[in-house]
Amino acid sequence: MNTFLSSILLALCAIAAVPSILATPLEKRDNFSNSCSDISISASGDLTATCLAAVGSLRSTISLNNCVGNNNGDLTAGFSGFTSSCTNIRLINGVDLTAQCTSASGIVVGSQLNLDTFVDNNNGQLAC
Repeated sequence: MNTFLSSILLALCAIAAVPSILATPLEKRDNFSNSCSDISISASGDLTATCLAAVGSLRSTISLNNCVGNNNGDLTAGFSGFTSSCTNIRLINGVDLTAQCTSASGIVVGSQLNLDTFVDNNNGQLAC
């Protein structure tokens, strides 16, 4: 009987040490545009949208300048600072970031990047 109680106590301690699924925020959603609406971008690269959350929806803004860079004229996720060398920043269909970016040789190149490949809706908050 002592062994049985010890086993139960050990199991309860293990369960208590693991965070509850209910306490975990909504996991990141792929393709933020599927759960966000009224998507816009500012000239300074701030992406704003109304995104679904666990309860209702939230208006969220994220600076794409922190997660998009200009790699020799190409808009590239995983870098930063694209607004310092890109102009005419726009969105097409709410998901395709377009801009005119200066390459290393000084040539201005049109570039496009699909935001759904790296921007997430994390419980109503935009993240990249």
